[in-house]
Amino acid sequence: MRTLLYFADPMCSWCWGFAPVMQQIVEHYGGQVPVSVLMGGLRVGVQEPWDARSRIEIRNHWQHVQQATGQPFDFSKFDNESFVYDCEPACRAVVAVRRMDFAAALPFLESLQAAFYRDNRDITREDELLRLVRANGLDTEVFSGLYHSGEAAQELVTDFQVRNQLGIQGFPTLIGSTSSKNHALTVGYSDFENVSVAIERWLKLTPA
Repeated sequence: MRTLLYFADPMCSWCWGFAPVMQQIVEHYGGQVPVSVLMGGLRVGVQEPWDARSRIEIRNHWQHVQQATGQPFDFSKFDNESFVYDCEPACRAVVAVRRMDFAAALPFLESLQAAFYRDNRDITREDELLRLVRANGLDTEVFSGLYHSGEAAQELVTDFQVRNQLGIQGFPTLIGSTSSKNHALTVGYSDFENVSVAIERWLKLTPA
């Protein structure tokens, strides 16, 4: 069976830049091949607030992504010196939603990205995650149970293991996958025109 494996992170700025491209991919190819969202784990387990140097580096990075992709960013986040840039809570939230409804994982990921980058909301906080779960029309009690379950934590670790097995070191990464072979369609940001060429070529060479 053919599957598109999308490795991303809710707090990866290039993944936010790639969000409109993923929407086009689903619109054009979702009927032919399912899209599975896997978590990349950009900064997992961070415990200390970002320092001044990190804020400058990350801000410059965001500005570059904004210029390259046109996606909106709220740079007032960098006024918060106490912010801890830990991606684990948001990644685990996507896994919990994926366990609830496979098809809801990508829209939920995009809502996390918009909340973090565009709206300056702290998606490391569980109360913010619950608001976004509710906004996506999902059951918050079911989500909370899954979010705090050992199964979701282990499934997140499995995502990271698959990432490592495939040698993925950056995000976004889109993999065309079958039971016997994996083919990188894009590693890092690319526009829809270029990604679609790679997908079309992969679909032609890969049996359904």
